[in-house]
Amino acid sequence: MQAAVKVALGVAAVVSLGACGRGSGSGDLWPRAAGANVLLVTVDTLRADRLTDARMPRLGALARRGHLFTTAYAHAPLTLPSHASILTGLLPPAHGVRGNGSFRLADAQVTLAERLKSAGYRTGAFVGAFVLDARFGLAQGFDVYQGVADDRAFAADFAFAERPAGAVLQQADAWLQQSSSAPWFAWIHLFDPHAPYEAAGATPAEAYDGEVRQVDAALGDFLDRFPDVQLDGVETNAERMLGGLQTRIIDVAIHAGDLTDVGVSKRALWSERLMLALPEAHTLIDAETIHWTDLRREVFVLPSQCGGPVIANLLSNRLAAHGYKAGILLQETAQENILGMVTLGKFISIVGESALGITRPGLVFREINEPNGLARLDYSAFWRADNENPSLKRFFKLIDERYPAGGGS
Repeated sequence: MQAAVKVALGVAAVVSLGACGRGSGSGDLWPRAAGANVLLVTVDTLRADRLTDARMPRLGALARRGHLFTTAYAHAPLTLPSHASILTGLLPPAHGVRGNGSFRLADAQVTLAERLKSAGYRTGAFVGAFVLDARFGLAQGFDVYQGVADDRAFAADFAFAERPAGAVLQQADAWLQQSSSAPWFAWIHLFDPHAPYEAAGATPAEAYDGEVRQVDAALGDFLDRFPDVQLDGVETNAERMLGGLQTRIIDVAIHAGDLTDVGVSKRALWSERLMLALPEAHTLIDAETIHWTDLRREVFVLPSQCGGPVIANLLSNRLAAHGYKAGILLQETAQENILGMVTLGKFISIVGESALGITRPGLVFREINEPNGLARLDYSAFWRADNENPSLKRFFKLIDERYPAGGGS
């Protein structure tokens, strides 16, 4: 299992570190993550108020950095019908499972595991109590379905045969570590907080909270055992990057401008040469060196998103320092199309040196000189100082290895 790092490279970039993939369609900030891994964890009889207080610090941190739904209702106050609803998306009257022990999900019902398996996923389920044994129909669609061997019947005190969270998670861990190029869907069911309570406590409430803490510790350790960082990327503008940071949609924004805001930290990353993009017949091609003042009569075309506004602001400031006003056209199109416009001979543009890999007939790149050397653009990473995503530290460890000279503030 990997912690995802969503990165968009360019003059503007965003980084999001999260679970196994996320996304949305056109018009949304994130593209859909086709083939993303899916982890479903269900905890029996876990009170909602325990998830966000000191008794569950590990899962509470996960809730704070993710999407937390504070108003959610179980479709039934029983384990088997509730899980049948989760896996089918149907209410109990529709899927037919109305109680524990005496009902079975019909094979005709289609489960989430079956849908994902048909899409090429490997599927595994690891359950913590006999109440969800494979005989009750939830195993359909799973390649592996590991439960409790003891089939002790339902008792009046709700004492189903069960096993602790650590044992369930150990099996899930072993299955997830198996080598495979296919995406996976894993369902982990933990039963510890369900009566009867085995944790020490002077009162039933204290014993219940003891089992809640055990689940939090075991599941937190399980999630921390997967240190890999997966990089996903998307380009967007500075306003949406800052908004994404403040609303916690993203974890890190990589930007050539300034995203300073309350609670946002900054770390220098790298510097990139600015390149002048010229049509091959332009008179500046034969110049020995090109300075900002040589560009005072030019008309520049730049993209209106991502790095375009940053470069436009830099260009305006450089020419204004010499008493000139920059002629700039911002276009709602990609950088590749901007460079195509340059080859028509009416405009020039400015790009980062990462664009040197773009080749077009009739397009020439030249460096821009400043008094102290070549014109450059400095990139920095921005993130919220209170970000609790554990993947963030691993991501910055990678950054430190790649850009050891970077500083932080």
